[in-house]
Amino acid sequence: MLKENKYHPTVLNNFIRELISKNYIIVALTSKTYNEVKKLYNKNNIKFPLSSENGSSFYIPRSKNNKDLTFKKVINKKAIKSSEILRKLKVLPIRFLRNITIIKDLSPDKQAKITKLKKSELIDFNNRNFSVSIIWNGSNSLLALFRKYLKKLNLQATYGGKMINVSGAHTKLDALIYFKKMYLKKFSIDNCITISIGDSQNDVEILNYTDYSGIVIRKEKSKISLIKNHNVFISKSSAPEGWVELLTKINKEMERQNI
Repeated sequence: MLKENKYHPTVLNNFIRELISKNYIIVALTSKTYNEVKKLYNKNNIKFPLSSENGSSFYIPRSKNNKDLTFKKVINKKAIKSSEILRKLKVLPIRFLRNITIIKDLSPDKQAKITKLKKSELIDFNNRNFSVSIIWNGSNSLLALFRKYLKKLNLQATYGGKMINVSGAHTKLDALIYFKKMYLKKFSIDNCITISIGDSQNDVEILNYTDYSGIVIRKEKSKISLIKNHNVFISKSSAPEGWVELLTKINKEMERQNI
């Protein structure tokens, strides 16, 4: 939904209201921190259930009032605290250690250049509870070995668009399944139609899982490949217009299929 970390109300607000009027439930699954999302909500007077840091935690709104930004927090059992992740990264074998740069350790100027965030936004970006953001400086073959080594530590390295997030073995799919079960129980139903919209490698699992999947194009990124080949849509526009474009297409296809 975001373009350069910004929410665009002129493009999104009316469309979101239309989706909600049709009884769509929108859930934000993101690699961003809880504080980053909360500030976006507060600034733009919007609010959705959310999952932060690639499925580490789930947040359920306590009221329908957009100004009430209090949430019930559920921590994924797979999540590992950032302090523990940092401890494990600091004692990596030298062949890996010399090829990673922990973004939080860089100067504010370098952090801002890498993340494309304002310096004032870096505090919330770095306030990660269950992940550590890094830059990989080595070869792809060594990166593959690095990933295997992390698995032995019960960790994983996930691309989030501009950088790699090291975390426990949780994903956005954990969050999707959690919220799906929660709403099935809440509405006393056996099944529901799920739609995922994503633009990064860390969205692949949810894109493969949902009934309908939409890929928002990004000029600076290689094409996302999915296992599934049905009900997959690719936008012609980038975010935020691409998000609207895909959901419009998917909604029409759902109506065509009489769902």
